[in-house]
Amino acid sequence: MLRLVHRAAVARRGSAAFGYIDGEKYAHQSRALSVGGALPALATEIDGEHFAYTGTLAPWLELEAAGAGADGQGKLVLTSEERFHAEVYPQLLRWVDSLLLGRLSPTIRTQEPPIDNFRPVMRLVGSSVESLAMRAKMDVLLYVHAPWCAACTERTRQVEQFAELWEGERRLRVASIDVSRNDLPRSLRVESLPALLFFKAGRAEKEAAVDMSHAMTSAEMLDAVMAHASVALTRPVDTAELEGLLQLLPRLSEETLRLVAENERLRASLATIRTQLAVDDRRPS
Repeated sequence: MLRLVHRAAVARRGSAAFGYIDGEKYAHQSRALSVGGALPALATEIDGEHFAYTGTLAPWLELEAAGAGADGQGKLVLTSEERFHAEVYPQLLRWVDSLLLGRLSPTIRTQEPPIDNFRPVMRLVGSSVESLAMRAKMDVLLYVHAPWCAACTERTRQVEQFAELWEGERRLRVASIDVSRNDLPRSLRVESLPALLFFKAGRAEKEAAVDMSHAMTSAEMLDAVMAHASVALTRPVDTAELEGLLQLLPRLSEETLRLVAENERLRASLATIRTQLAVDDRRPS
């Protein structure tokens, strides 16, 4: 395959620059280039849009003529390198030329939609982000992340906590998308990770999403969503915070009893002082 691409690079030298990366050493980046994560892959990015070659890039199996096998039957063998180059090379050059002439439509990288997608954070893919987030009939908070994003680790935990608070609320959807395997529409203009985008239900087609990437914690996300929701949402009860308050009750009770006892002691001391002052006032000078 590398020889095939090298041949195309030589043929289009001066019009297009070709390069390659190690698919094992740079696993995340190489999977992002391909369609469906398959390797080998050939792709490019032009003005933020992704274009992937979808033709074959590896020799294929074909049935050899009958009688060639030990049992007298045909057998499957890899196509010869000569035939592989003869059939694939012209297709590859046509793809490069169409790309240079601007005749190709961008390739949407997308994983298969998950079958089990009923968790507090709904997982979106490239093919579903428009229908389930951008044109949804409910408000949607979309978390944009990638495996190589170090800052995403803590934010993921906060998003999950936030989603658990709103689980069961049908007027708000919390969703996420891995942009190392899926493309986002260019109109969203996500330039850094992690990102949080809020889509109001029934928004106009060209209405921009609300950028909530500044919300670092679950509490900050809660305030941001409540401020921009298209409907009046009831602030959910944070059970973890409530449990923490309940754990403080015994300490508060002890402190309350101590303060009451201290107050009684001070009142008794004050009464004694007042009595002494009254006695002193009655004494002849």
